[in-house]
Formats: sequence, structure tokens, C-alpha cells
Amino acid sequence: MTIGGALLLDVPEKIIPVSKNCKPQNWDHKTGEMLKTKNFYKLLFSDLLALMPGLLVIGLAKDIGMDFVGLNYETAAGIVAIVALTNAAGRLASGILADKLGALNVYRTMYFITIISLAILAFIPLTYPLFILAILGIAVGYGSFLSLVPTIVGRLFGGKFFSANYSLIFQAYGIAALIGPIIKRNSESYNQTFMIAMGTAIAGLIVAMLIKDINEDEVQIVCD
Repeated sequence: MTIGGALLLDVPEKIIPVSKNCKPQNWDHKTGEMLKTKNFYKLLFSDLLALMPGLLVIGLAKDIGMDFVGLNYETAAGIVAIVALTNAAGRLASGILADKLGALNVYRTMYFITIISLAILAFIPLTYPLFILAILGIAVGYGSFLSLVPTIVGRLFGGKFFSANYSLIFQAYGIAALIGPIIKRNSESYNQTFMIAMGTAIAGLIVAMLIKDINEDEVQIVCD
């Protein structure tokens, strides 16, 4: 499927010239320059803490439904499909909202949704509707984080060296995938797992609030 999709891609044969060749002079960061900024480490750490609850809870959605809520196998298995659709919908919706409200604003909002959803799982006696609501909230947040972070990387560090810069930020995904199972394995109960995940999400939100957006007035545009 990947090869088939790649074969459908095409590079335009000609670049349409514009009247002026304008370039931002102090926006595009080389990878070495990005590593010297505080925003890089804030975004990397907040992305790690954002993805961890989603990887932890979504991967266990069926088991949580059966063991924690008492659902039968068929009903619990059906949740997996619903989660996948909600995950995809979150990516589309967050992209649309990011264009209108700003990627960082939507990114922080998705943190709030994730924290509230984890609080429902951790502290409220669950009924089937509440369980679905909480799981779908986490799925929306998880999909949105994966959609928003590339946009934030491009905004904060420019597009010229985006491929190299985003590849470093994306390491947060792999680290989160390693840490999530460790948390579950060392937790005494699902409640404890949810509380730990909520704690990481709260910490991630605090870090995300510290990310400094660029000041577009300070970006120097030089045109030939």
C-alpha cells in the first residue's frame, strides 16, 4: 500500500514564478540552531507527555471495557473500530481548527480534553456511555496531537529544514510507546494507570503553555 501510494505522487515539472522572491530571514532554523532553542525541548517534552496517555489507553480500550466496565467481548471489540474512526476524525478536525484558531491554541485545548477524559476514567464510577465518552475524548486528543505537532514545528522553526527538524520531535512518539507499557505493568489497578496518565497530561499541558509562539512582526521578509 505504501509503494502504491508513493507511485501516485508527482513533482510539478515547472515552478510557477512569482513577481517577487521573498524569504523569511530569521525564521528557518537549521537543526543545530533548533537544538539551541528552548522551544524545541518544550515541544519535545510536551509531545511525549501528550502521546503517552493515548498510546496507553487506546491500546487497552478493549481490555479496559471488559475488565473495568464489564462489557462482553463483542461490545468491547467494537469499541476499537469506533476509537479508530474518532482518532482519524480528530486529525481532520484539529487541522481545520488550527487554520482558524492557531495550532498551539488547539494543541493546548486537546490537552484539556485528554485530562478531563482521564479524570472521568480515574474518579467517576463508569457506565457504558461515560466509558465511551472518555475513550473517544482520549482518541480525539491523541489523533489531534499527531496532526498538530508537525504544524507547530513548521511554525516555530520554519519550513526549509522541516524534514530534519520534525524527525527529532517525532522521537517523542517512540519514547512514549516504550514508557506506556512500563506504566501499565507497574500499576496496581486501572485507576492507578489512569491517574498516572492524567498526571503526565497535566505536566504536559504546563509545558505546552510555556511554548512561546513566534512574533510574526519580528520575522524579517527580504524580497529580491
